[in-house]
Amino acid sequence: MPRSSGAQLVQQHRDRQRAKGLRLVQLWLPDTRSRRFAAQAAHDIATLKETPEDKAFGDALEQAGLTDLRECG
Repeated sequence: MPRSSGAQLVQQHRDRQRAKGLRLVQLWLPDTRSRRFAAQAAHDIATLKETPEDKAFGDALEQAGLTDLRECG
C-alpha cells in the first residue's frame, strides 16, 4: 500500500474537519512574547492609570486577567 504524501494527509484532515462542519481560519496576531508588545502594553497600562476612574477600571481589568490566569493553571 503506497504511503500518503504530507499534502495528502493534510488534505484528508481538512476534509474530515469540514465534514464535521468546521472551517479553517488563519489569523495574524501580535506576538505577545516580543519586547515591542511588552513596551506597548506597559505604556497602555500606565496611560489607563492616569485618573482615579481610569485606575479603577485598569485595576478591575488586571484582576479579571489574573483570575483567568489562575483558572488556566
